[in-house]
Amino acid sequence: MKINKILSAVIFACILSVSCSDKSSEATSEPAEKEVLDKIYLVRHAEKESGSDPVLTSEGKNRAEALAQLLKDSSIVHIYSTDFKRTMETAEPLSTLIGKETIKYDPLKLDSTASILMQNKGNQLVVGHSNTTPQLVDALGGEPGNPINEANEYNRIYVLSIDENQVVSTIISTYGNP
Repeated sequence: MKINKILSAVIFACILSVSCSDKSSEATSEPAEKEVLDKIYLVRHAEKESGSDPVLTSEGKNRAEALAQLLKDSSIVHIYSTDFKRTMETAEPLSTLIGKETIKYDPLKLDSTASILMQNKGNQLVVGHSNTTPQLVDALGGEPGNPINEANEYNRIYVLSIDENQVVSTIISTYGNP
């Protein structure tokens, strides 16, 4: 429900900005909208097998492919993943598709990872875990939303838009099959 409200607000804001864009020469008391410079996409790894450091299931591989197709034209300059099979396999289809190497990050050092992400220029993908992705969103100044359901939520994607003043706005959505 909250996601639908957020998406509706974003769509409304986009429609409003387009409908008002031809009035830029008019004097207005409202501040100009800040230009989005970079986006950071954050996801939890796709569906996994059981065990310690498991690989992706066939559903997980399909979801990783869906992620690659979703982001292939997003001008991704950096792809980050934790050093686990399931996260690396989630990042791999996009990495292969756009020819960018996946950079490993330490999920126990989210503040330093957030600092690196904020210093980078360009759009980025970060693949993490149900217990680290919302924390990283928060460390980046975004809105993490409700906790990720550990048992069965693999389709959440955060889109953090960062403007010229390093102000972060958050869209929480889903991708791939439910």
